[in-house]
Amino acid sequence: MLSSLVQRIIYKYITSGIKCTKVLAEDGITSKELVISQLDGLSREMSVNINLLRGKYPSITRTASIAKNLDEYQFLVCREISSIPDFDPLKIQLQKYRVGVIAAFAKLVAILEDADNLSAELQKWNSFANSMLVETSETLLKARNKMKKKEGNNNDVNSSNSSDQFQAGYSQQNLRIKEALNFFGVPENDIDEELIRVYSGNTDLDKLTEP
Repeated sequence: MLSSLVQRIIYKYITSGIKCTKVLAEDGITSKELVISQLDGLSREMSVNINLLRGKYPSITRTASIAKNLDEYQFLVCREISSIPDFDPLKIQLQKYRVGVIAAFAKLVAILEDADNLSAELQKWNSFANSMLVETSETLLKARNKMKKKEGNNNDVNSSNSSDQFQAGYSQQNLRIKEALNFFGVPENDIDEELIRVYSGNTDLDKLTEP
């Protein structure tokens, strides 16, 4: 059974055509407060004073830094994803990582709401979120370079190979990302299954609206 969180994120942030926006209202780096905007159907707005928490939870500074960069990359992916062909495996990977990033923010809100074992949970979040940040940034760079090379050569993608290219995106396993996605509550297999349905034209939008 697919994770309902996966379905909610994909419907809200990928298939609904929602305008690209930042998740953070304040980043905790250029401001005293880290403010995570409400994610409809996922989490409420969360605001924490980084300066106040830093003494007791030193890792919160790194949390804010990673969150700021994650938010920037999810915004960039959202803006640039439409220029990548649907059958390009890099597009599928980027959408997968964007689902992971949105889930990471929802997870961070849940962690900050529960003071029990906050230090250890923040350290886990930092580790997994940083892995997601690195993968997202590197994949976006690959996609940009690929598009530039394609434009320079003025060559069209061979559509006859699109099916093989599409499936190739799912044969590359990254254990660290799989662990990160599990930690954020969005299992990789569930994301893959739903994204395949979206990009193969077999998506049941009514089902995706269910919480």
